[in-house]
Amino acid sequence: MSWRYVLTKRTAEHGDVFEFREVYAMDGKIGWTENPVGLCETSAEDMRATLERMLEALDRPVLDMDADPDEFIKVEKRHARARAAAQRLRDEVAEHGTDENGRLIIIDDEDGEVSR
Repeated sequence: MSWRYVLTKRTAEHGDVFEFREVYAMDGKIGWTENPVGLCETSAEDMRATLERMLEALDRPVLDMDADPDEFIKVEKRHARARAAAQRLRDEVAEHGTDENGRLIIIDDEDGEVSR
């Protein structure tokens, strides 16, 4: 199971309200906390880490609590696939390196041929 913060939006009497919730992914399913989460940590270091994770959520799609949740789930799954692909590329770069132009270098172990 993995989780992260998501920024949510809901409509209140006085207008839109934005809050953070936790989004969970497990076995191909996505869910989120019913209530917004607050900030409460046991150290300044932990508080910084939490705030950084919340700031990362600002760069992702907003979960509109008044809309159809299936749309958010579709977007989340698409982003999850993109994040997984980016991680695979980072792993390849870490394993094989890049040339002077930043292109991925892969050396075929069987014949020693270099491909970019």
